[in-house]
Amino acid sequence: MLRQLKKIFLFLSIIVFLFVVREFVELYLLLRAIHPVWAYLFVLLSLGFLYYFAFMPLLKILRMPQGFKPVVDAKDPGSLRVRRMQKFRSNPYLLKSEFDFSQLENDEKGYDTVIKRFEDETANIRKKYITNLFYATAFAQNGFIDAILILSANVNMVKEIFVLYNGRVSNRDLLGIGKQVYYSLAIGGSEAIEYAVDETISKLATEGIKGIPFLDKILGSLADGFVNACLLTR
Repeated sequence: MLRQLKKIFLFLSIIVFLFVVREFVELYLLLRAIHPVWAYLFVLLSLGFLYYFAFMPLLKILRMPQGFKPVVDAKDPGSLRVRRMQKFRSNPYLLKSEFDFSQLENDEKGYDTVIKRFEDETANIRKKYITNLFYATAFAQNGFIDAILILSANVNMVKEIFVLYNGRVSNRDLLGIGKQVYYSLAIGGSEAIEYAVDETISKLATEGIKGIPFLDKILGSLADGFVNACLLTR
């Protein structure tokens, strides 16, 4: 049953993703109607943005060495912890921040101290990208632009976290992350959230609220940015 639901959800996400393509075509035709040069410039800028802010970071992720796998034998976690602590002592972030290893042993307490430092910095990285994506996609009024902003934010945030830990997850886990990023693109880039807010306001709002100029657009944009930020948080 769960497998069937996943297939249905994947099929629906493909349909929704087609709306992202439609948004691109509509924006391209609009710019072409103004002048063909603007349309060609839009395509070149889009490709350049995707190359620099999505493809290059993704390539860097794939070139990273995989980090240590989870402990298989719960009775003997010590040997793996020692190897991890040895690798942490050469971690670029910890060295740059002048982290003090002198008082730490290769035991559970020392390991937890280092992990806590990583978790604090990870929270800063996530906060930066989540906030930026909220404002960027709330301001953008096109699904295709939302999609490339979402893709860039997801890929670069994951890359920075992997760089922080000086290693990435396995290829299987990386594929799982990629699937979640795709769902974020399909949901955020389809403008479905803004459409839902517009419909809600038109059906449930009072006449006085409906009379406020551009209220539906403002609330729709804010909701769009909020949902994209939530998906990136996930």
